[in-house]
Amino acid sequence: MKISAAVLAAGNASRFGSNKLMTLVQGKPLICHLLDKLKQLGAEDVVIVTQYEAIEKLAEAYHYRCIINSFPQKGLSYSIFLAVKALQNSDAIVFIAADQPYLSLDTLSKLFQDDHEEIISCSVNGCLQNPMRFPSRYFDSLKKLNGDKGAKQIALQNPHMAIAVSEKELKDIDTQFDLEEYS
Repeated sequence: MKISAAVLAAGNASRFGSNKLMTLVQGKPLICHLLDKLKQLGAEDVVIVTQYEAIEKLAEAYHYRCIINSFPQKGLSYSIFLAVKALQNSDAIVFIAADQPYLSLDTLSKLFQDDHEEIISCSVNGCLQNPMRFPSRYFDSLKKLNGDKGAKQIALQNPHMAIAVSEKELKDIDTQFDLEEYS
């Protein structure tokens, strides 16, 4: 089974005030926490969807493919569309937000296991959250998403498996306060 990863890194970071993914968290750029874990897992088919040249250069350094999202104003759905288009020959895609530095290697490993055919999502207190894995039978539905809506709505409408994790593990860095609180 070919399980690919789509790192979603094209947001405007308007609440943060700058490209937060290059901000140092525990001594390295925020996005590198995830990219290092993907390397540790041995994930081979990884695309990073971004609007930032600095992230494109990091993708090259990690030997991952990069897709430039020239229209980030179209919302998260457009990044998902670009990722699915690039990874359409995969059996499943794990969609991962690039701003979750506390996501554990163990949780990522569970998302990449071959023995599941359904949608897999992380869950905090019973609420589905990113990252999520979608089998290829959902790719057409993913490409039809619009605006800033993510894939959670597809997961909720279909059979899925949830991986229970702590709230801190899935905490994303959206503001300077988040960075201070979790660094």
